[in-house]
Amino acid sequence: MAGWTRGERYSHRGDVPDSPGWSDEQKQKVDETRAEILELSIAVVDHSHWATVPVRK
Repeated sequence: MAGWTRGERYSHRGDVPDSPGWSDEQKQKVDETRAEILELSIAVVDHSHWATVPVRK
């Protein structure tokens, strides 16, 4: 049967042999969402609020 064998990882890039894959539009949306999440996480970590939080030792 075509598809994944047990234990294989699935990639939206379609680099898993015989994976059903995603459409180009779906791949683009996943990449855009991933980039947005990365950008937001950097903004949260770099926010000036964290400079005011006391560090526990």
